[in-house]
Amino acid sequence: MEYKTIGTHDGIFHPDELTAISTLKINNPNIKIVRTRDPERLARCSARIDVGGKYCLETNDFDHHQGAGRRANGVPYASAGLIWKHFGKELCSNEEVWNYVDNRFMQYIDAQDNGERADGDVYGLAKIIYRFNPIKDADKTIIEKAFNQALEISMAVLRNEIIASEEQVKSNTEIRAILNDFQGLPYVILKESRGWEEVLVKETSDKFYVIYQSDHGDYRVRAIPKEIGGFENRKPLPKAWRALTDEKLANLTGIKDFVFCHSNGFTGTTKTLYSAVQVAKLASSLKD
Repeated sequence: MEYKTIGTHDGIFHPDELTAISTLKINNPNIKIVRTRDPERLARCSARIDVGGKYCLETNDFDHHQGAGRRANGVPYASAGLIWKHFGKELCSNEEVWNYVDNRFMQYIDAQDNGERADGDVYGLAKIIYRFNPIKDADKTIIEKAFNQALEISMAVLRNEIIASEEQVKSNTEIRAILNDFQGLPYVILKESRGWEEVLVKETSDKFYVIYQSDHGDYRVRAIPKEIGGFENRKPLPKAWRALTDEKLANLTGIKDFVFCHSNGFTGTTKTLYSAVQVAKLASSLKD
């Protein structure tokens, strides 16, 4: 959908309308933004976001304050989610990517705006956007400049989230195919270090380690966490190995080029792929 003008409320701006506008401006950078609460000016706009008192796709109104429904998981829609629901697929290569962006990004913007989830102490996008709002008694020129600065940040974040979701979907497909080659083994060998948690954490229970070559040419044995982004692993490298390096580590394990084990056991380093596999096999066979 190509809108020439988008109406939204003036005054303090929020992450939901900025994210909604970002979704439309990525493909249509020449869209004009009209910030006002004047009904007549809003009526002349091609669409209205987060203002106007109704949600109706046919009339191009995307206000959620009177209620705009909830996702299947119960998260209510705000203006960001409504725009993404109807127009986000234009920015994605397929529906799976579009759904990833909604699950990993949009629903949190919506939940926060509806008062059902807060950042807490995390300095997330919501707080970053709010901090662009000027202090009290700022004149309109300063407020509009701050809005445009915040919009640029919002657009950059959304672009990067779409790219990351595209890569995640691609990685998921590749890793699911690779798993067929490692049936019955406690490890998986990957070409790179990124993008594996989504499948290996959620869709396997018999895999303990990921092996990959680092940018420095050595090989890493990485323990698989119990949950995505978590610090507790299914089976960390044994306590007796932790914080050891070089000869001490090699002598203890019998693996000659096992050169490093992290102090909390989440990763270890070897010089060769063969040794990395031996580390994973040995670690998985030990009780601790």
